[in-house]
Amino acid sequence: MSKEDEWGEELIEEQYDDELSYIESEDITEAKDGKVQFKKVNHKKRADEFERISDGNTTTYMNYALEYFGYRCALSGEEFRIFDESIARFNSNLTAEHVVALCTGGNDIIPNLVPSVYQYNKQKNGYYILDWWPKAKDIEGKPLYTPQRLLKIVNYMLKSL
Repeated sequence: MSKEDEWGEELIEEQYDDELSYIESEDITEAKDGKVQFKKVNHKKRADEFERISDGNTTTYMNYALEYFGYRCALSGEEFRIFDESIARFNSNLTAEHVVALCTGGNDIIPNLVPSVYQYNKQKNGYYILDWWPKAKDIEGKPLYTPQRLLKIVNYMLKSL
């Protein structure tokens, strides 16, 4: 591994460690129809730290995004799950992903937020989505990226403007 790769991994881990303090398990709940739904999505404090624009509380819009993506991860197409027991403060694998990360100039606004499986949100972290996504694999080693998913995200972003 090159020095640049090592530095990049350290940077990503450092950014992620800071991010953990903003994620709380009670922010996610199960809807009446058995679908995972956001209870609260608000990254304003993180956006302020990076001097980025924020829509503040985006819970309603993120639940619309969940519906738009068929209650599946925008990045992988996987269904979200509610865990029987909370795992490390989480009761689900659902997170809100910034398509363009706050630390790389993205804003905390509706068109830049999509529902994502926690592990992919963590892996992507500060990377540009098109640098990370084509290399990303699921737990079975299958690629996550498909042109159809990219098109769906772009379409969602445009409709959200």
